[in-house]
Amino acid sequence: MSTAAGLGARLDDQLGGIVASNGAPAGVLAAITGERSAVVYHGDPRPDAHSTFEIGSLTKTFTALLLAEMAERGDVGYQDPISNYLPAHAKPTDAEAAVRITLESLATHTAGLPHLPTNLELFMDGPAWLLNPYADYRLDDLYEATAQLDLTKAPGGQVEYPTSGSACSGGCWPTQPTGTTATWSRTVSASRLA
Repeated sequence: MSTAAGLGARLDDQLGGIVASNGAPAGVLAAITGERSAVVYHGDPRPDAHSTFEIGSLTKTFTALLLAEMAERGDVGYQDPISNYLPAHAKPTDAEAAVRITLESLATHTAGLPHLPTNLELFMDGPAWLLNPYADYRLDDLYEATAQLDLTKAPGGQVEYPTSGSACSGGCWPTQPTGTTATWSRTVSASRLA
């Protein structure tokens, strides 16, 4: 058995147990060790390289890295208010929030936002909530919440870990100041993260 095949077999053993013990419908596990790499899939139906998964809070890291890349290219400024990047119907009606919540404050968790979007509880439904709380939450829902932002603290101050701030960051992607459109996922695909 080659070293790459050995790595794959070890990953396969691990993933099978993880998927079974957690009641997960599917899972993918990947590893790179020196020159060796392996990717294994488990589930029914069996996932593949094109399957999509909820990756939870890892998106916060990707979103912050995308912001850094965009700022480095000069596409955005860290101090740009979010209202520069949201469609008119999604801009915060709170004048302070509209100008004081910046891309940087979203990325650094200092925007003063509540932990979850205020309208997310409309989508909480028992087991579905536990598996994927955002399964039925759409961009229009996020825009509705963004328009009605209720600051819990002054932007730029205390660090808090709000999911709503990262969701808002991702929601800023569809409307660029230049009028071009780019989704968060297309931006990831075109970045150094892909």
